[in-house]
Amino acid sequence: MDCGRAFTLFAGEQRIHILLERDGFAKDKAISFDDRGDSLSFELENRGGGDHETTIRISGLTAGKYEVKRRRKRKRLKFAGVKKRA
Repeated sequence: MDCGRAFTLFAGEQRIHILLERDGFAKDKAISFDDRGDSLSFELENRGGGDHETTIRISGLTAGKYEVKRRRKRKRLKFAGVKKRA
């Protein structure tokens, strides 16, 4: 896996890991976040060509509500394999 498909954010004691399975983070576009890790923004780049589904794995988030937007619009997401740490 190339470095354009994985990102780790260290915010205080919190570590948020993002792993992209098919696409990558857009080249020349910043991955931005606030100091507390409450807000995270990035742009994906289609590396496989054509229409397709992709998987974004995110770990290290605290319990709470999250909003995901696609092209500044809310997007319906399927959350699978949610694991709680002991």
